[in-house]
Amino acid sequence: MKLLYPRCCVLVVQGQKALACVRIQDADGPAHDEVRTYAILPAELAMLSDWLAAHGVTHVAVESTKHAWQPIHRALQHAFTVLQIEAGRVTDDKDIGRIASLLAYGLESCHVVPPTSLEESPPHSRRGLITLGALIVTALLASSWLWIQPRRMYSESVPVPTLERQVQWQQPSVSYQFSGGQQFTLPLPTLERSPEGTPVEVALDATGDRPDWLHFDREQLSMQGMAPSSAEDQTYRLIIRAQAKQGSESLLQVSLTISGQPEPPVSPVLLRW
Repeated sequence: MKLLYPRCCVLVVQGQKALACVRIQDADGPAHDEVRTYAILPAELAMLSDWLAAHGVTHVAVESTKHAWQPIHRALQHAFTVLQIEAGRVTDDKDIGRIASLLAYGLESCHVVPPTSLEESPPHSRRGLITLGALIVTALLASSWLWIQPRRMYSESVPVPTLERQVQWQQPSVSYQFSGGQQFTLPLPTLERSPEGTPVEVALDATGDRPDWLHFDREQLSMQGMAPSSAEDQTYRLIIRAQAKQGSESLLQVSLTISGQPEPPVSPVLLRW
């Protein structure tokens, strides 16, 4: 069977949360599944989008529930191709992994959701919002003289809340290739912080296939080590997480390929007659 979507994701809405399964299978290599749960909130959906981008996901399939999937669609429609699949087929992690496998090979019934199909709200909804807004403004103006002075005194003593701290890898994925039996040092991409100087926790994801001979330096944002000859012709895929303190998370996908050592040059042989 032809692999149609080598990097895809299936999302299932469960109440106020979304269960996500990412499936990665490059060329003829083995498939890798990773399952996570996110709340259906703007900050959580932004983290979901970063996670999918770090894995290089191209297509995201969402169950066709009534309205709960629409915030997910709005959060993902500009970065990924959003597909809609039949609801009620997933009950646990094994089911979602099976659906992701079918989707990868084009065996799951689905259709593409156009990016603009959820942008416009029905006219009656807009009228309701306008009416509610007018009532609120009228009530505030009518009662402002009762609380404007105490409110001003209170605002002087309450600190202004700070904006959410943001952290983002300059590149979502990098690839390195080096020879076995040789010492190496690999610098990671720049980690951008907003505001500048934001404290960040950087760690190597324990779920990846981290080799014993690899050392990760979280202070210098680099990796060092020396691959043994037994690791030649192997590729290791790692995920490095950067989490801003009281802020967002960004993922970096690292691919390490160990090549064989080059053959030494052959010295010419001089013949005498």
